[in-house]
Amino acid sequence: MKKILVVSDIHECVGDVLDYLKKDDYNAILSCGDTAEYVEWPIPFYTIIGNHENFDKLEEIESGKLKIENFNYLKTGKLLELFGIRIIGFGGNYSPVRYFKSRKSNPTLFLGGKRRHYNFEDFDACKSHQNIDILLAHETCLEMEMEARGHKVGRPEISDLIKLLKPKYFFSGHHHHLVEKEFDGVHGISLPYPSDAAHCLIIENGKIYNHWV
Repeated sequence: MKKILVVSDIHECVGDVLDYLKKDDYNAILSCGDTAEYVEWPIPFYTIIGNHENFDKLEEIESGKLKIENFNYLKTGKLLELFGIRIIGFGGNYSPVRYFKSRKSNPTLFLGGKRRHYNFEDFDACKSHQNIDILLAHETCLEMEMEARGHKVGRPEISDLIKLLKPKYFFSGHHHHLVEKEFDGVHGISLPYPSDAAHCLIIENGKIYNHWV
């Protein structure tokens, strides 16, 4: 049996995540972005990007120039196989200015903090994967039927990606609301700050079980 702690938006909440690790024997951590603090971890930690990141440091980690013990950057579209389950990440948040623009053709649109925005190329990097157990995203999908600051939230491109990948679980962060919903055979979970709650996945005999912690 393996246990995975799933969190999001851990900026200024690293201590809360470490507290969870003291309470149970976890084997790995998955994060839906907004990590912001790039620290050593006692067990493998895997994160996608959010909109609050040090993107220069993440690029150094990706290239291998910077090594932080047990810290792993899960780039959008890169498959992670962990304890026999298949995980894909779709990091960042939406921009109407950038989504339909190519990074190669429009590099100046994706400089500095604008690297937080995903585009159609990121969607394409994810869509061809098969047999996905877990999809991690920073933004949420329409099916979660969420509101933030008095407005409905959820992105149709993430809904489209879910329909293509058909994951067993969909995790998101960004809006800091605890929401859990079943739709189209998918178990959807929106994560709040770790100071409020986190999620546990238990992998045993090829099956995945879950509960809040």
